[in-house]
Amino acid sequence: MAAVPHRRHHTPAGADRPFGDRRSRGRRWRHHHSLRWALADARQRRRHHAARRGPCGHDDLCRGRRGRRALDRRLAGEADRSRHDLRDPRRLRTRERGLVRRLRGHARGGLASRERARRPVGNVLADPPLRGIRVVEVGNYMAGPFCGMQLADLGADVIKVESPRGGDLARMLEPIANGESANFARLNRDKRSVAIDLKREAGRKLFSLLVRSADVVVENLRPGTMNDLGLAPRDLLNSDPRLVYVAVTGWGLDGPNADRPALDIIVQAQSGLMSVTGEEGGPPVKVGVSIADLAAALYATIATLGALRARDRDGKGQLVDISMLESAVSLAVWEAGVHFTTGEVPRAAGSAHKLVAPYQAIAAADRHFIVGATTPPTWTAFCRVLGLEGLERDPRYADATLRRHNRDSLIAAIEAITATKPAAHWLAALRAAGVPCGEIADYGDVFSDPHLVARQFFMDLPHPRLGAIRGLGSPLRLERTPVRHRRSGPLLGEHTAEVLREAGCTDDDIARLEREGVVSLG
Repeated sequence: MAAVPHRRHHTPAGADRPFGDRRSRGRRWRHHHSLRWALADARQRRRHHAARRGPCGHDDLCRGRRGRRALDRRLAGEADRSRHDLRDPRRLRTRERGLVRRLRGHARGGLASRERARRPVGNVLADPPLRGIRVVEVGNYMAGPFCGMQLADLGADVIKVESPRGGDLARMLEPIANGESANFARLNRDKRSVAIDLKREAGRKLFSLLVRSADVVVENLRPGTMNDLGLAPRDLLNSDPRLVYVAVTGWGLDGPNADRPALDIIVQAQSGLMSVTGEEGGPPVKVGVSIADLAAALYATIATLGALRARDRDGKGQLVDISMLESAVSLAVWEAGVHFTTGEVPRAAGSAHKLVAPYQAIAAADRHFIVGATTPPTWTAFCRVLGLEGLERDPRYADATLRRHNRDSLIAAIEAITATKPAAHWLAALRAAGVPCGEIADYGDVFSDPHLVARQFFMDLPHPRLGAIRGLGSPLRLERTPVRHRRSGPLLGEHTAEVLREAGCTDDDIARLEREGVVSLG
């Protein structure tokens, strides 16, 4: 049987061969069209398609070689890019799949694995995980933009589509300096802003064109808004079966309350969070941070990553429906366990835990501190540090559950001792004994915390009008593919021209769109 042409280049594992031979082998096989396409990253594929689309205008957005009918067919979804997508390894012959793996470095002796071996270790590491993924974000304030920020942190190219008339409503949030919101700049780091009027037909065509080159759409508009604009999620999904469409709403896309407006505080109230926050017997209290918005954003991020992974397997995108209400209710883990088991309705208990004690704020001579002595060893150590061995022997406090039922008398006995000395004294003694405890910090303390500073959690990012902005880093610490930050949030329309050029528009087309009020260039 005749040998396969390239097989003569194979050598046993560990055998020496000139490095130049390996490189030339890789270059020669990269000329194979299907392999070139499979190895290309998303940016290279978008550049290839943009070059073929040709220039775009405000009425006939992309004339190209095939004229307006070709554009109409694309926008109507007739040109399904997934039919021609050769990234799926099942589309390649077995022999070519092995070559793709070897050239990417996923097989023993692959070129990329040899290149990685020569890279320095430390801060210069691999590309972030979502490099090559493009996200189109449409939204205001918190939930959608915070999800977009997580995806940008992980390396996605996030294009934030805003109205030319003011943009994201978060741009009006104080503090304002030089006409720019510092909070907006922090929440929208590493995104690109494109200002398009989606109420105009030409603007909607531009949006559809951007979505055609995207992997994900994230929006947190009121349900039905995109339908009213003529950009229904189902239509966008039908036009590109590989698209992942993420809708973050207050109440979900269906159900009796789907059309209600939602704010974080409304969802906190209706999710039960406010009923268990605050002092026992006191009025309902809002959680200090926008927990409903933020929880929904994090769930949206998780769901996006899951949908992208599913697409890797079968090549199909999907609709992701994230509700702020369900996100907030899902946090009631202990409360649900109690209610579904006993029928009891959980109530606010201040800083105390609902199930165990002592696990709460304790008063010292100068301030409160936190302690969590709930296991037998930590309870024993806690009593000995305070000189309260009698509590350890008292049957009312024999275990954490009994201590919770007798919490009032327990805390009174504890604070009779702790109120005699400052918090720092007790914290030092308890830590030495291995009892979990901590200071109750305000954000002035937190934002200069030596531990966070040592881990370089805070960072300064450049902004074109505000200069260097200090903000919070990402808690996502991936050793091999770390998150990377480049800049603060964009000016309104700062990247409109750049992104439209990538979509195939000429400078004349962009200038005409600006004159017509369809786009703003910032």
